[in-house]
Amino acid sequence: MKKIVQFVLLLTAVAVFTSPLFAQCAGGETQLTVTVKTDQYPDETTWNLKNYATGAILASGGPYAAANTTYTDDVCVPNSATVQFEIFDAYGDGICCAYGTGFFNVTAGTTTLVTGGEFGDEETQIFAVNPQTKDLLVTKISMQDYVLAGSKQIPGTLLNLGTTTVGNFNLNYRVDGGTVQTQFVTASIAPGASYNFTHSTPWLADFGTHDLEVWASDPDGVADMNPDNDMLSKSVFSAFELGERQVLIEHFTQASCGPCAAQNPAMQAILAQQVNVGRYAHIAYHTSWPGYDPMYNQNTADPDARVDYYGVSGVPDVFVDGTVEGPPGLVTTNLINQQKAIPAALGVRVEESISGSTATINITVTSLVDLAPGTYKLYAAIIEQMVNYTTAPGSNGEKDFPNVLRKMLPTNGTTMPALAAGETFTTTQTYTFPSYVDATDLRTVVFIQENNTKSIVQTFKTPDATGTNSWVESPTQGLLSADINPSCGAGNNGSISVSLADGADALVYYQWTTGGSAATISNLAPGFYSVGVYSVATDELLKTYVFEVTETAPFNLTVNSVSSAGSANNGIASVSATNGQAPYTYAWSTGSTSPTITGLAPGTYTISVTDATGCTVVSTVQVGDSVGIEDAQGVKSLCYPNPANNSATVVMNVPVANAEFRLMDVTGKVVLVQQMGAGVNTFTISTAKLSNGTYYYQVVDNGVSLGTQKLVVLH
Repeated sequence: MKKIVQFVLLLTAVAVFTSPLFAQCAGGETQLTVTVKTDQYPDETTWNLKNYATGAILASGGPYAAANTTYTDDVCVPNSATVQFEIFDAYGDGICCAYGTGFFNVTAGTTTLVTGGEFGDEETQIFAVNPQTKDLLVTKISMQDYVLAGSKQIPGTLLNLGTTTVGNFNLNYRVDGGTVQTQFVTASIAPGASYNFTHSTPWLADFGTHDLEVWASDPDGVADMNPDNDMLSKSVFSAFELGERQVLIEHFTQASCGPCAAQNPAMQAILAQQVNVGRYAHIAYHTSWPGYDPMYNQNTADPDARVDYYGVSGVPDVFVDGTVEGPPGLVTTNLINQQKAIPAALGVRVEESISGSTATINITVTSLVDLAPGTYKLYAAIIEQMVNYTTAPGSNGEKDFPNVLRKMLPTNGTTMPALAAGETFTTTQTYTFPSYVDATDLRTVVFIQENNTKSIVQTFKTPDATGTNSWVESPTQGLLSADINPSCGAGNNGSISVSLADGADALVYYQWTTGGSAATISNLAPGFYSVGVYSVATDELLKTYVFEVTETAPFNLTVNSVSSAGSANNGIASVSATNGQAPYTYAWSTGSTSPTITGLAPGTYTISVTDATGCTVVSTVQVGDSVGIEDAQGVKSLCYPNPANNSATVVMNVPVANAEFRLMDVTGKVVLVQQMGAGVNTFTISTAKLSNGTYYYQVVDNGVSLGTQKLVVLH
């Protein structure tokens, strides 16, 4: 898609517009002349001239009948009007210069106000008939129509339609006619220039439909001289959850179309990129022209209906989400990302079954918002993911045809009402597989289209073959997240904590089946727990969630300690966990997160250990105040586990350098030596090859033992 928006200042003095050239217009009005020269496809071109402030259409033209022909229309507009000229090309290639040298312009006498010809599917230009010195208007509020509730920034674009540079202004917004939020902005905006803004005060968007108004005021400290065009409003629905969409790519092609063979491969290469897989649904409609195509002959009614719906006059042609049209080269990863980022207002669930060669397809649509008024159609397209021929069936050389439409259920769609949030619509369709299809390669693509604007509201492609998807649904994105801790053994100590993103917690309250209303419930036995999320403003139930608290076998903790030598504060505490699921996380009452802590004063220390399942076991470690032989020598030692099986961890706080750790059996034979330095030494000794029995370990400094402890090995 290539949309162009331009802003034009008409700087000619007012006297020019009231000259005899405009005698046919009433006092206070100016005559504008719209001139359009068509290209080779005149029926693709239409235009509107609008009053920007009111949206009223002042004049319109096209589609035209004659190619390469100049058409003119005159219209009288108020001298004070801000005018928007918009021109459309149905094929998306403008009116210059691939298929002719078309152009457009809007003039007032000899003054050209807007002009152009090279654009994509649409170009918009805004101008003031009688420019003022200071005139700012907001041209865009860059928010989606549907957003998740919570803290939201207000971004947009404004335009300087005045004749002088603006250095500062007030940026304002309000919601539902409420309190005005004002931000003073310093920025240099030249005449005709645009400025992108984000208001510094976020909006806490509550659930439901809201009227958002944004405007600029007091440019350079003076009143805006054209207040009629200052404000822009937008309706925004704030939802508890929204859908994730797949991008719908409707592709008109033909087996005997030369340009199709030339252009289709590049688009298919884009769609095949791993970054795009699963993010779109592609439907290929094979048309009746320009030559022979067996896939069209196998299903004529459905492609013909879509050709008529979009007014397709040539192939190849592509429509993305119903409104973005162009050749296959239109499709890019950036376009797919752009369209997929638009939240979907609907959720889709598909339940299928198959009997013989007939599939039954049950489709349930759930609205996540209050849909805007409109005419909505639900379609179920049955596509064959790849149709291969050994020789080209048409004249363009193509032999492999992806995502061929085999049937549209029904041909012209099923009319669906404009649903309110939470309402559902269900339809059932059947499809009998013809002999020429590979049933295992069929997929069901469900899409909902607003008939007037042709915009696609939601698209969902089933993952498995048509008829075999027993229960699949489109994904959603919501505000709520939950942290669930299991119940450890018979402790009935499970817990569930819920929270909402983006500050939306302030907008809701909870009702649990346990009777609680807080965001966290604890001391839970294994089982299922339900919570209803309610709107604070309306007491409306937004959604009910069910969570399961599982039961996890508790693991064992072994704690060890070495006393502190009085005021030396050199005690050691450690913990080891067994029979749980690693990894473990540790939280000491000191704030440490390691299994061993050192430099401790005498006292009691609490340790909380959590395994990978979320099960938590809490214990305490007592660090004594000792004056034994070890303390006298200043050595603090810890060895765990004790008894040891295959290994043991030794922690030594040694006051001297170049000391030795010696492990001896009961006969005094040294079985292991480990060098140590001053300070805390931590190492692991292997006991796997030692016999069961009692061993002793000691620290030796220059041949002098600084203390002895006992270690039991038990396999």
